[in-house]
Amino acid sequence: SAHVSTVHIPIVDELEIDSESVDKTKQRPLVMAYYYMWYTEDYWHRLKRREDPLMGLYASLDPNVVEQHIEWAVAHGIEAFVVSFDQRNYRSIHATLSNVSNIDKIRIILHYETMGIQEADPAFSATSLDWNDERNAQYVCDLLRKVSDLYFSEPWYLRIEDRPAMVFYITRQWKGTQHVHMNRMRAAMGDFYSIGDH
Repeated sequence: SAHVSTVHIPIVDELEIDSESVDKTKQRPLVMAYYYMWYTEDYWHRLKRREDPLMGLYASLDPNVVEQHIEWAVAHGIEAFVVSFDQRNYRSIHATLSNVSNIDKIRIILHYETMGIQEADPAFSATSLDWNDERNAQYVCDLLRKVSDLYFSEPWYLRIEDRPAMVFYITRQWKGTQHVHMNRMRAAMGDFYSIGDH
C-alpha cells in the first residue's frame, strides 16, 4: 500500500546534468511515496475495506508483488518508496527487496516507526522516543546501527547530497535536546541525511 506525497528535497535532474545547454544548477522536487510492507492475508481480513486491492489480498513480502508496485509507481512518476520499518521487520523487508528483479528502477528510503519501540520493551514510552532515557536511547542506537549496516551500502538505497537518507516518525514528540540525539544517531550510523515526519 502506498501513500503519495511530494517532498521538496532539492535533487539535481540527471537528464539536465547530461545536457550542456541547460542550467546545471536547476533543481526539482523528488517524488516519493510511503510504502508499507506489513500486509498479509490475515492483516487484510482485519481491515475494514470497501473493496479488495487490484492484486487481491497480497502479501507485501512477496517479491512479485513489490515488482508490480514498482512498475506502477515508476509509470506514474514516483522515484522512491519510503519504506516503514521497526525492530520486528527490517530484516525480512531487506530480504524481500534484495530479491526484487526491478529494484534498480526505484530508490528505497527507510522510515523508522519510532512508536514501535514499545513492542521491544513495554517499559519504553508508547508516545515518544525519549533520548533522556539512556536505556531507550541505547536501544534505538543499537537498532539503527544494525539497520544502517544492512541497508546503506545497497545500490538501490536513496542518497541525498551523497549521504544515505532516513525518515523518522513523529519527531515532534521526541524528548531530549536535538543536537544530542542527532550526534548519537550519527555515531551509530555515520553521516546521514535526516528527514523528520513531523
